[in-house]
Amino acid sequence: MGVIEKTMSKILVFGGTSVVNASVSAGHHTFVYIRPTKPGDLSKLELLKKIQAMGVTIFQGELDEHAKLVEVLRQVDTVIVTLGVPLYMEQLKIIEAMKEASNIKAIN
Repeated sequence: MGVIEKTMSKILVFGGTSVVNASVSAGHHTFVYIRPTKPGDLSKLELLKKIQAMGVTIFQGELDEHAKLVEVLRQVDTVIVTLGVPLYMEQLKIIEAMKEASNIKAIN
């Protein structure tokens, strides 16, 4: 019998630190897309250091940066969006970029 090889996904997470932790724990290549960090936001800077130490690739940008979103999305195959309800219209920007990137296998 042949060996079944487990394929790890390249997962991009929008929001949701617990999802990032779970993705890394499962052995997936994990990426996050976050808004640019302000120098005085010490809690966010500390969180970014922790995430980066876990081996997560961090992309900083706005959801209005369509070309950047497409570029990032072309590096992954799965997208998980956990943005809060007030940002539901912003998710349409992610979906439009995913359509253009045209390589996403799964979205949650």
